[in-house]
Amino acid sequence: MRIGVLTILAGLVLMFPASAFSKGEGVNEGRSETGKAWGETSLIASGDGLAEGVRVAMDASGNAVAVWMQIHGNAVSMWASRYAAKPGKWGSTTRLKGIAHEMDSQLAGLVMDPKGNAVALWTVSGTKGNAIWAARYAVADNKWTVKAIVEHGDAHTPSIAMSDNGNAMAAWVQSDGKRDRIWASRQGAGNGKWGKPVPIDNGEGYVESVKIASDAKGNAIAIWQQWQDSGYFNIYANRFSAVDGRWGEVDLVGTDTGVTGGWPDVAMNADGNAIVVWEKSQALDTQIFARSFKANTAQWSNLGKFEITHSPFALQLAMDKKGNALVVWLTTDHQAWHAGVWSNRYLSSNGGWSKATLLDENNERDAEWPQIAMDANGNALVLWDRLPARNQQDDKSADILAYRYASDGASSAKNDIVVKTPASAGWPSPALSMEPGGNAIAVWHLYDGKRSMIMANHYR
Repeated sequence: MRIGVLTILAGLVLMFPASAFSKGEGVNEGRSETGKAWGETSLIASGDGLAEGVRVAMDASGNAVAVWMQIHGNAVSMWASRYAAKPGKWGSTTRLKGIAHEMDSQLAGLVMDPKGNAVALWTVSGTKGNAIWAARYAVADNKWTVKAIVEHGDAHTPSIAMSDNGNAMAAWVQSDGKRDRIWASRQGAGNGKWGKPVPIDNGEGYVESVKIASDAKGNAIAIWQQWQDSGYFNIYANRFSAVDGRWGEVDLVGTDTGVTGGWPDVAMNADGNAIVVWEKSQALDTQIFARSFKANTAQWSNLGKFEITHSPFALQLAMDKKGNALVVWLTTDHQAWHAGVWSNRYLSSNGGWSKATLLDENNERDAEWPQIAMDANGNALVLWDRLPARNQQDDKSADILAYRYASDGASSAKNDIVVKTPASAGWPSPALSMEPGGNAIAVWHLYDGKRSMIMANHYR
């Protein structure tokens, strides 16, 4: 099996000149209320073939790890590169694992603790079923270790979270031989071993869309949607106790009899408080619902709802230490068939949601791949790519845009164009991560039909 060689910085011949990456006219290019701004685009890696599924994560000191999948000829492999805040450079690439060409793979997630230890998670589908693999980066020895969590079966759609002490928790959907269940496994920071997978749902109904989040101490909450015999869904949750070392009883978080929808997401702050959001739709009536979990009482409570225009998808949620939250989503205007990015903010000080806001008002270019990141104080970024104009089939260029939210929720900056990608560069599908102090990194991939580039930009 031939593996495409990735070349880093030195000696690299770029397909696109530096001038090809530019900011648009008439956009907000100034610094935010926190004094931060986007910098210059830098190159992480380049290689033969197509790159997909790029992910990035940051630690508390500004170090970062980027992971992506590289496809070239008969070779598919996972690669990683680490950014060192001092001296401010990306390091050489590391090949994590090769995957047989006849198999389908998807990079599912990347998480990092405050010290810089990281875990990447991906799925592999092939002739022996579906497997889930994880690669752990240890700062102490500057090495990656790759292990299978599920070697074969029908596991799919995993989610991963990590605590401040480096313990990781993964959850996914897999059949027990009778029906699909929600399974979970924990990786200890000390030995790096994954525990025996255990089912954490109630074993009733069809389950899907599992998400998981963790607090600083390693307590975790997994949420999922579970279809009922009536043909509709409920939202369920289960909590892992770091003190007891086990999962608890299943909680019914949301019930929406007679309504279709779902696609929940969950966020958890360092203190163990959590927020869950999901959507429900009936005819032309669409709403996003939210509930909160308080760690000191171990109780769920309603956090309100708000009306939105058209059915949302790709819900993403972030939460700060005070309990403020930001949710973003994509929605399609069924009259113009235009996909746009929307957001709404929850402020714990007044206990309510603000009005849903359309972030991308371009009527000719569709938005895609919204990402969200929030620092400990509630400053946030929303990042997405704006696809080529639908009436210009020969134009393959795309923009990566970012929207800034201030921590008080009262002020925000209009869209920054982080980068305008060159024509024929493909769709960048950016990833975003932010450290507790508010500095952030965006990473994306480009492709010219033969070679791919992994690019990055810092917000600081």
